[in-house]
Amino acid sequence: GELDLSILTNLTTIEYGAFEGKSDGTTNQITNIKLSNSTTTIRYRAFAHNAIDGELNLSTLTNLTNLKQESFCGNEITSIKLPSSVTYIDKGTFQSNKLSGELDLSNTGITSIGESAFCGSKNGNQITSVKFPVTLVSIGAEAFLGNALSGELDLSTLTNLTSIGKEVFGSTYSDTDNQITSVKFPNSLESIGEYAFYGCSNLSEIVFSKNLINFGDNTMFEGTMWLEKQMAQNELVIVNGYLVAAGTATGKVVIPERVKTIGDWVFSGREDIEEIVIPTSVEYIGENAFGGTTWLENEKKKNDLVIVNNIVVNGQNIQVLAGSSIAPSSSKYVLAGQDVIG
Repeated sequence: GELDLSILTNLTTIEYGAFEGKSDGTTNQITNIKLSNSTTTIRYRAFAHNAIDGELNLSTLTNLTNLKQESFCGNEITSIKLPSSVTYIDKGTFQSNKLSGELDLSNTGITSIGESAFCGSKNGNQITSVKFPVTLVSIGAEAFLGNALSGELDLSTLTNLTSIGKEVFGSTYSDTDNQITSVKFPNSLESIGEYAFYGCSNLSEIVFSKNLINFGDNTMFEGTMWLEKQMAQNELVIVNGYLVAAGTATGKVVIPERVKTIGDWVFSGREDIEEIVIPTSVEYIGENAFGGTTWLENEKKKNDLVIVNNIVVNGQNIQVLAGSSIAPSSSKYVLAGQDVIG
């Protein structure tokens, strides 16, 4: 039934697990709550695994600032209204609910949306669109994974947004999950996590931030129409100095000077890559970036260590016995930093 705490005018905090039920429904099955306007914080799992359904309207709680980890997870909430005073939504806060339609957070002061905060599933949250607040700075990993977002995702007006975590808008559960068609990033955005848009097969257009320099890895757009198109039309797919994919490159590959990072698995398995010229601008090389290329296989036969810009790419030819030491001769290095690979 209903839990009415509105008469507790000095109440500030709903503590850790205060009204937590069990997922099997054998304990608390609260269907509705009324809280005091003095409430500032709702802590970890305070109302988790109850039977709160329909709209959760907290908009009158003008002193509420924090919704802590999983505080409302595992209910039947279909929509929410939050006050402008809320600044933080923690990990898993509304995970495993029934949220649908538009999620409007635009009137809040939220700066951070935590990991899995609104994470969806086939039988759970199926949010179709989101209005974000201009105060937003970061969106945590899997925050909107597995929902039903579609059409354009325009983040360009979020001028404080600096980071988007891994798998944030990914689609993993079914073909009806997130099917975003275009994305616009704000110039403030600096980092995107791995698999951020994984499986959004209809994503065909992306407007990048000029300040975007930190990528979780090159899986962030895996399975999207955009990446498939870029790979088909370009020898190398490069975004702000990050080499995302090899594209149509074959034979001898010359990586441009503007590249600073070579992503994970970029050339992996490409036996048709026979020679690679790497500029001194490259500062980071991802996992197994050259694995299986003819170039690397040839260099492994010739060199104890394959080194690129002071980065050891492969050292499998080095054998160090217990109690011994080794200092390979520089004559057996591949000194790629001078553009003399191949």
